[in-house]
Amino acid sequence: MTKIETRVQNYNTPLVSRLRAQMIRKGLNPKTLAERANVGRSFVYDILSGRSCNPTSGKIASIADELGVSMQYLLSGVHPQSSHLQQGWADIANISTLKVENTIQSSFIVSVAEEQTGHYFTECWIRDNLKSLSENIRSLKIPCDAMYPTLKTSDYILLDVSKKDLNPPGIFIIFDGAALKPRRLEMLSPERVMVRADNEKYSAYEVALCELNIVGKVVWVARSF
Repeated sequence: MTKIETRVQNYNTPLVSRLRAQMIRKGLNPKTLAERANVGRSFVYDILSGRSCNPTSGKIASIADELGVSMQYLLSGVHPQSSHLQQGWADIANISTLKVENTIQSSFIVSVAEEQTGHYFTECWIRDNLKSLSENIRSLKIPCDAMYPTLKTSDYILLDVSKKDLNPPGIFIIFDGAALKPRRLEMLSPERVMVRADNEKYSAYEVALCELNIVGKVVWVARSF
């Protein structure tokens, strides 16, 4: 089985969260913002995707001017004349969805999808309720009926990519080399894992822990009625 690498870089740093929030407020996409700020077409994309971890202050200042906020606010969330509404935006994290992509080496990487919109939660809610950090959280629409009725195919989940310990057992997202799958995992021994689906039409099986590609643990679910 092909092993995967899960990117856990800080895609949801405070800078990224504030930048996304201000872009939504202004109704700007990355391309338009970059063009208006005259910073190069890929500059905003690189920050949002985590490719640029140390952007130059001059370009950040141009971005801030175009968004109508201060560079200090984008970088630190603090502005001497910021309103309570602006301060509230600083606590919002954009949780990106997962996708599977091929690498040059023909292996697989589970990474974030670069999308215009995402799912938004406050940093304090993530800390208090999920006991985690926004940089570790990803969203995913349930891709199959294997966990029915616990999870339905129309459900959206949040998973923590930093949680791969199977003690205690729980529902995890695994990658089998072709697709992301939700499964209930439980340790049988230090080396063996029981993999179960809540839907009875899917058979349970045992597998060596070293052969499982565990992406993260399901920590929250949203459902429409």
